[in-house]
Order: sequence, then structure tokens, then C-alpha cells
Amino acid sequence: MGLRYKSRLGFTFIEILVSISIIAILVAISTSGLSNIQGKSRDGKRKTDLGQIQVAIESYRDGSTASTYPADIPEQCAGTGGITAGSNTYLATVPHDPKCNTLSYYYYPFSNNTASCTTYMGVPAPCACNGTTVLCDDYTLGVRLERETGSVCAGNPGSNLCVGGDCNYCVGPYGKK
Repeated sequence: MGLRYKSRLGFTFIEILVSISIIAILVAISTSGLSNIQGKSRDGKRKTDLGQIQVAIESYRDGSTASTYPADIPEQCAGTGGITAGSNTYLATVPHDPKCNTLSYYYYPFSNNTASCTTYMGVPAPCACNGTTVLCDDYTLGVRLERETGSVCAGNPGSNLCVGGDCNYCVGPYGKK
């Protein structure tokens, strides 16, 4: 008399649960990695956008008879308006932050001209400029990056005015501040 083996068709409940658990773990790992990659990608776009705006601001100054920076640039989240002077267009549309509803770029022009600035405790302070009576001879262009901590821009005029917290990445006339 031979032994008979009962053939098995399908999977047991335990095998199915183990398979589902492994798939769930793999999905969780890939999702957390993906959000980190997306944040770094948005930060890369922010740095590139600030570089574009910086080039336009510097071009504006080069084309200005008074060698001044613009007193203001259009609101980025609106998506309209650029950096222009007369018939010259330096940037057709100012780029906006990838998460414009919670973060935005910040442009802070100011003057280092001690004759036109107020003083604080006897020391001339950078002051707001208007492009006509007080010329803009310096600026801070900043953004709050998602994946960087700390305040890289601490001490720069306007660095505490970024939407979403203090700016942690700033550029100015001479590069990164």
C-alpha cells in the first residue's frame, strides 16, 4: 500500500498575510524615499529660480543709468509680471515657488548710503529704498528651503521675512549670502 499525498491547490492564509506584509513594507520605504527626493527637487528648483531672478536684477542694474537695483519685483505667486524698465525686459515672468501656497521667494532691496539712511545707536543701518530719492545699491533675495535647516541668511537685511519662516538660502549682488 502506497502513501498518497494530497495535492495542494492555492495558498494558505498565512502565506497571503506574509506576502501582503512584505509588499506593505516595500511601499512604505519607497514612499518615504520619494517624498525626500521630491523635496530636494523643489529645493533645486528654488535655487535655480533665485539664480534666474538674480541675473535679471543684475541686468536691470547694468541697464540702469543710476546703477540701481529695482525697488520692487512683482509678486511671484500671481504668476504675472516680470522685471522691466521702460522698453527693456530683463525677465518676462518672475518664477514662483513650487509650493506657492505655503512658501515664496523674498526680495529685499536696500541702500547702504549712510547719508540717506537712518542710524541705530549711532551706527548707519541699511534702509529701505524707493528707486528714486533713495537708490537701491544692495539686495537680499531669499527663500525658505524644505530640506535644509538653520538660518544661513541670519544677519542679512530681510532674511527674517521669508514666508514659512526665516530664509535659509539667500543670494545678493556678490553671490550666496
